Amino acid sequence: MSLTAKDILAVAATLVVAYLGYLQWKRTKRSGSFLTDKESAYKGLWLALEEVHLYVRTNEFQRDRFDNLVTAANAQLLKAGLHIEPADAANARSYLDALRRLGRLLATLPPDDAFRYDVATTGAGASVPPSYVDAWQSYESARDVVIAGFRNALGAGQI
Repeated sequence: MSLTAKDILAVAATLVVAYLGYLQWKRTKRSGSFLTDKESAYKGLWLALEEVHLYVRTNEFQRDRFDNLVTAANAQLLKAGLHIEPADAANARSYLDALRRLGRLLATLPPDDAFRYDVATTGAGASVPPSYVDAWQSYESARDVVIAGFRNALGAGQI
C-alpha cells in the first residue's frame, strides 16, 4: 500500500490539530484551577472583612479584639495576594480603615443611643448624627467600592 502526498498531508494535519487541541485543554485546565483559587481567595478575604464589619457594628469596640480581627483579615489578604487584584487589596485596606474610624466613633456612644441601635440591629444609618456623617459615608463608600471590585473580579457582571 502506498501513501500519496494527500494521505500524508491529511495524517499530518490530523496530528497537528490533535496536538493543538491537547495544548488548549492543558491551558484551560491550568487556568480553570487558577480561577477556582481566585474565587476562593476573594471569598476568604470577604469573610475576613465581614468578621471585622460585624464586630464593629454589633459589639462594644475594644481595640485588642478589633486589632486581632484586622490582623486576621490582613493575613488572609497576604495569603491570597497571588489571586487578589492590587486595586482590590488597596480597597480592602481602605475599608478596614473606614471600619476602624466607625468603630471608634460608635464606641463613644452610650449603648442605648438610637444611632448605635440602628447600626447594630437594622444595618441602616437612618439616624446618623451630623458629627458622624463623614465617618458613616466613608464606611459606606469604602464598602461599596470593595463589593463592586470583588464582584467584578469574580465575573458577577457576566452572569
